[in-house]
Amino acid sequence: MFIDGDILIDLEAKKVIIQGDEVSFTRTQYRICELLALHKGKIFSKEDIYESVYSLESDSQISTIIEHIRVIRKKYAQFNLAPINTVWGVGYIWK
Repeated sequence: MFIDGDILIDLEAKKVIIQGDEVSFTRTQYRICELLALHKGKIFSKEDIYESVYSLESDSQISTIIEHIRVIRKKYAQFNLAPINTVWGVGYIWK
């Protein structure tokens, strides 16, 4: 279980609960949230995130990480939260 203010990530059930509401994430979006949250304060490049959430056989492009982050932020923004920040030229961080 990971708790950060109004955000609860149930690591066993693979669910994200924000302000008491379960929020739907795709498997990849959930894995990105889990990775960043569990390493709060650490900066991950797009490449680091890609390698952590996709298998070696994946046909996905690294650019999909940017889109996943955009969608994740939109879901958190509905609750006036912004846990994922961009470190320009470097990557992303959970603050």
